[in-house]
Parts: sequence; C-alpha cells; structure tokens
Amino acid sequence: MFKFTKPIMASAIIISLAACGTTPEKPDKSSQKQNVTQGTKSFDEKDLKMKSAAYLEQFQKNDFDQLYKNVTQEMTSKLPKEEFASKWKALISQLGPALDTESEVFNSKDKNGKVSITTVHRKNNLQTTFVYTKDGKVSDIQTQMQPLIVKPEQGEKWEESSIKVGYNEKKLNGLLTLPKGIEKPPVAILLQGSGPNNMDSIIGTGLNRPFADIAHGLAEKGIASIRYDKRSYAYPNDVFDVETEYLKDAKEAVRLVKEDKRVDSNKIYLIGHSQGGLLGPKIAQDNPEIKGFVSMAGTLRRLEDVVLTQTTLRVEQDTKLSGERKKEEMENTKESVQKIKKLNTSDKKEVLLGYPASYWSSLNKINGASIAKNLDIPMFIIQGTTDFHVLEKVDYKLWQETLAGKDDVSFKLYPGLSHLFMPGGSADKFDGSIYNKPAHVDSQVIEDVSGWINAQH
Repeated sequence: MFKFTKPIMASAIIISLAACGTTPEKPDKSSQKQNVTQGTKSFDEKDLKMKSAAYLEQFQKNDFDQLYKNVTQEMTSKLPKEEFASKWKALISQLGPALDTESEVFNSKDKNGKVSITTVHRKNNLQTTFVYTKDGKVSDIQTQMQPLIVKPEQGEKWEESSIKVGYNEKKLNGLLTLPKGIEKPPVAILLQGSGPNNMDSIIGTGLNRPFADIAHGLAEKGIASIRYDKRSYAYPNDVFDVETEYLKDAKEAVRLVKEDKRVDSNKIYLIGHSQGGLLGPKIAQDNPEIKGFVSMAGTLRRLEDVVLTQTTLRVEQDTKLSGERKKEEMENTKESVQKIKKLNTSDKKEVLLGYPASYWSSLNKINGASIAKNLDIPMFIIQGTTDFHVLEKVDYKLWQETLAGKDDVSFKLYPGLSHLFMPGGSADKFDGSIYNKPAHVDSQVIEDVSGWINAQH
C-alpha cells in the first residue's frame, strides 16, 4: 500500500539502558518454543517468570510503580520511571496492544538472569527481556520487534505449508497455498504494496489480511500461490533500494516455484498490489518465466508523484493543521519531489519523503510505463473506485492510455471497493480508519482474478 506517512524502514522505539550510555547484553533472540530454559539453575526461574509476566500485565494498564520498586539504582538513574513509561506507551501506540503471548524464555549467564517474553501484536511480535541481578532486582529492560509467525492453515479445498524465500542467507518466512486434489496447478506469486508488510499484508485494528484472502480464494478456484514477508518487514536495516526490498527476493520466489514439483512451472503468474503493481512490469521483464501479470490498485506513475497527490489530499482535509503548517508541509513535500527527480549517485544518504535517497535513485532507473507497454504477456489491470491512495481518474486511466491497443490486456473497475478491494471509503476522502473495520477482499475480485488466470491456459 502507498502510505507516505511511514518510511520504508520500520522504525521501532527501543527501550534499553544501551540507549542511556550503558552496555547491557544483547536481547535474547531465542526460539518460539514455550517455556524454554537455558543455562544454570542459580536463579529462581519460576519466580522470575511470574514477576516478568506480572510486570508486563501491569504495563498494559500503564502501571509502572511495581516495577520501579524492584529496579537497581543504576536503572533508576539511567532510565527514570517517567522516561520508561513514556517510551513504553509510544511503543505500544505503534504496535497496538498485546493480543497473545507467544513464548517465555529463561536464560542465565554470568551475574544476570533474563526472562524474555514474546507477545503477539497486530503486525509484529514484541520480545520484552527483563534482566535480573542475583538478588532479584531488575537491572535492565530490552525490547525487540520481531516478525509475526504466520502458521499454515487448512480449508476444505486447500492446504498450506511453510516455505523460506530470499536472495541471501537471511531468509523470509512464507507460505505455499495449494488446492487439494489438483496435480500441478498454476501458481501466483503475491507481491505487497509499500512499507514493511508481512506476508498477509495485515492492516488496521480489524486485523484484515487481504493477501491471506487472496491466497485462500485462489486455491478455492484451483490456483496455488506463494506469499512471503517483505524484507523491509523482516530485516528493515538491510533495505536500501528497490532491489533489496522487492526485485531480488521476487526473482528468488520465481526460482522457487519453478523448481517446486507441486506446481506447474510453465504457469507462473505475478499478482502485485499497490507498489507491487507499480513494480510488476519490471519484475515480469526481469523474469521471463512469468506468464501473466495482475495489477491490483497499481500505478504507472512515479512514486514521488503519487506521494505528492496523497499529501495534497491529506493536508487539505486535516482540520488539526493550521494554514501555516499546511503551507509548510506542502512546500517541503514539493521540494523533496523535485530533489528526487534530480538525484545523482552521490546523494545516497539523504532521506526524502521517508525513504533514503538510494531508494529513490533505484526507482528513477525504472520506467514502468515503457516497460509495461513493451511487455509481451497477458495483463489484467483492476481498480476500486473508492481508493484514495491510487486513483481511478489518474492511475487507472494511465494504465488504459499506456496499454491502449494491446490485445492481451484486460481492465476492470470495482464500484465501492477500496485500495484493499474491500467495501468502503471514498476516493475524495483520505481516511485510513476505514481499514479498521473487519472485512475481506470482495468475492467478485477473487472470482475475476482466478477466472482470468485459468483462462490463460
């Protein structure tokens, strides 16, 4: 999804004495197993686990008093209660409340005992590690965001299995969804929109999972699919350009399905949503194994121009901003857009519109409209009329103009459907709260996309 308000690299508020001038041990990166014990028995493991769980429960109620009755003097000095409370509240504001507990891990080393509790939130897991001294005092608290573990599901007509995708040793979690009873079905690779999205593209407090809807819906119609976490979600510090965020992992996904004997390697399709739709033509060009491309709310415009359009709509409608502040934000945005269009290779570190200059430089090398016009594969371009991120009258129209005259291209508009192809919203109102209502990708969209793929062979 195109969301200019969030940078490509997921920012996390880190709570630890490491940020306060001391050097505690690194957070435990243990497994997802429940109640794992490591190290010696010099600490009362059961007691420390109970204390840690109680502290976390109190944090959910914005109660930090009990913790600070049992912290070391150094922690009180380096990370006062008010500062810790502020950081914790900001972190939970970003992640949303804990929905479940994934694991509790105890570890002891040297003079410290550590309890790491991993909680499940809307789009991420959060590992909170309590570091204890031998006399039971809390000497540090460390937090680390982690990817959600999306477990394989099973329906009456389909089943899933876990896979790993990735161009380097840092693999991305993914799922292969297979229709039951069909030998070597066609397979679609699902490509998310902008920002740090997991394989399901979870969004909103309603925990909507549009990519899970698409994968399961396609399987109901006899089409396999793979979806995987974006690298900007799983390893945000490893993303510097469009190649490391999208292109390299997409190429590896194509290789993976080509070699998987459970699917038909001659019937590989690409479904790109939002920025995934913007980059779909480039990925199809780079991977001739792809036999067809579906753009779901994609665009052929330059990304910075899309951001400018979104910013204009949002700022105009923001009643909390003064006229002066609106003018300032628009001037800054327009200035950044002009800088992006003139970038050269020496501007790599500057951050523009939430993205590093190196990312914009890599995008500047891709002419999506030219690539799409010259692609020799079938394409299906779809758009919701109430989408306020990607616009029917601008972006969808550009697809039609660019691809006019090509016999192997189909188009379809969906009245009343949003950027996620779910009901609701208005193209004239920038309102992200519409994604908080629990919903599913419209069944007609699934019917049309699956029908289009099946009609290609």
